[in-house]
Order: sequence, then structure tokens, then C-alpha cells
Amino acid sequence: MPETSAKLIAVTYSDSPLGTKAATETVTEIPCEVNSVGRTEFYAAYNSGFLPEYLVTTHSANYGGQGIIDILTASGEVRCDIYRTYNKGAGTVELYCVKKNLAVPTVFTLWTGGRIVKLYGAYLSGNDSVSRETNGKVSDGTVTLILPQSLKAFCGDVRVGYVRPKAYAAMSDEEKAESFYIDSSCFFAVGDIDVEGKYQAINAAYDEVYLVKGVAVKNNGKPDTEYIEVTGK
Repeated sequence: MPETSAKLIAVTYSDSPLGTKAATETVTEIPCEVNSVGRTEFYAAYNSGFLPEYLVTTHSANYGGQGIIDILTASGEVRCDIYRTYNKGAGTVELYCVKKNLAVPTVFTLWTGGRIVKLYGAYLSGNDSVSRETNGKVSDGTVTLILPQSLKAFCGDVRVGYVRPKAYAAMSDEEKAESFYIDSSCFFAVGDIDVEGKYQAINAAYDEVYLVKGVAVKNNGKPDTEYIEVTGK
């Protein structure tokens, strides 16, 4: 596809009168080249449970860590999540994109270590109500929650970052306050839920609640390509 333009979407979150995080979008139009993802990338992502669509290439200076991009296609503008990036060198960055499922909320609630962590910018690669053709792999109620590089997570009003469970266990209380982990003791729900409690009670009261069955850190052989897959059932 010849050089075109796309719109990078930066989302910031602030407290709203309802006690939730209000989202504000900042749009930056950039010159870029848009192509389909390569066969290796497609099948690696497909086997993980989601369907990558586009590879956007632009100058590194144009990209500021945004997690959403609007791509102009022959059939109109398509909103996508950027699930990973790759710095090719020589001032060029590749953005790997998957179509955003606008029917699914962009906020997920994670219960971890007795705390509630809100995940903004994560997305499901598939669920029972959406077919493989439109939104990824569906298998016996199992879903894959993708945590892209641009994920924003909050515990209350504190911005927190993901760390591996072993690293979390070795942290001081101050470090733990700014961090969160995910393992098989955790569970998550689709949507913004502020109710505390155990999985059984939350699952009985709300739809689309999933126990964590696995966590995998994925990359393309380089640390700057990392994103996280959380399997829930």
C-alpha cells in the first residue's frame, strides 16, 4: 500500500464525578505506510488467539507510545489497537495492529493480591459471543486478555505497573503500592466494577468474569516488543 496517513490516539484518564476514570482522546495525524502483517506474525498471533490486521510503518519521532490508531482503508476508517511495536532502526518504527472490538468495554477489572486494579487499554481477543472471524479464537469459554505496551493500570488513584509474581514478592511495601502482578490466584471481569469479594461471589453477580489460567509475556525476540497475554476461563 502506498504512503498514506493515519491518526494516533492517545488516551488519558482523569477522575470523573461518578468515581470512575473519564477518558480524553488526543489525536495526532502522521504520515505512514500501511501493509498487511506478514505470514509469520499472523500465525503467531492467530495461535495466541487474535487476528492481526495491519502493519503501520512510520518515523520513530511520530510515535509517542499511543495504544490506538485510526487507519484509513478502501472501505473507510478502521480503529485498531496497537498490540506491539518494533524499532527497526534508522529512525523507523513498526506498529502491529488488530481491529478494535468497539462492542467490548475498554476497561477491565482485575482482582489481584486482595486489591482491585483497573486496566485501561487492554482488550479481549475472543469471547463466547463473538466469532473467530471477527475477533479471534473462541474455545470452550476461554478468552485471551491482551495487555499491550500502552496499557494504563490504576489501583485507586495510583498508577501501577505490571511485574512478574516473583519480582512482586521480593518488593518492599512502597514498591508494591506502585505495582501489580497476575497469576492463577487472580481473576478479572469485563467492565468497570468496584465490588470487593471472592471469585464465586463476583462471578454470581456479574457476567464475563474469568479465572486466570495462564500468563505469558510475548515478544519478537527483543524486549521492546513485549506484550502480555492473560488466559481466562
